[in-house]
Amino acid sequence: MTRMNWGWKITIVYMGFAAMILTLVYKSTQENYELVTTDYYKKEQLHQGKIDAARRAKNENQTVQCLVNKNGVQIIFPPEAQKSKKDIEIYCPTDQSKDQMHSTEQNAIALSLAPAKYLIKMSWKVNQLSYYQEKSIWIK
Repeated sequence: MTRMNWGWKITIVYMGFAAMILTLVYKSTQENYELVTTDYYKKEQLHQGKIDAARRAKNENQTVQCLVNKNGVQIIFPPEAQKSKKDIEIYCPTDQSKDQMHSTEQNAIALSLAPAKYLIKMSWKVNQLSYYQEKSIWIK
């Protein structure tokens, strides 16, 4: 039986390492990385207003109820927001095609959603004061 030269052993190790790196590079180029949003700067400028509105909603106990069922979610706004315009943004972090935008004056709205994880962003005004709330849900 012949023994392998140490130079061949090093060559085999380097070739195996190079093959592993090339495999990882190939797999990483096949991943789909969707952008969260396309207009980062504009949304950043509006962020402080959302922080203030969320703090106001929490301090004044103006919370929205999100009741999750197998077909979607039912969103119930506080009674004080009865006649105000409400904006609802439904964001799915894994699939941009499941994102939705709704605007309503109803106090309760039922939305059907496909199975996934969602972030529901709700905003409304009462007496010229803005309110904001986010809720994370999972539809199975």
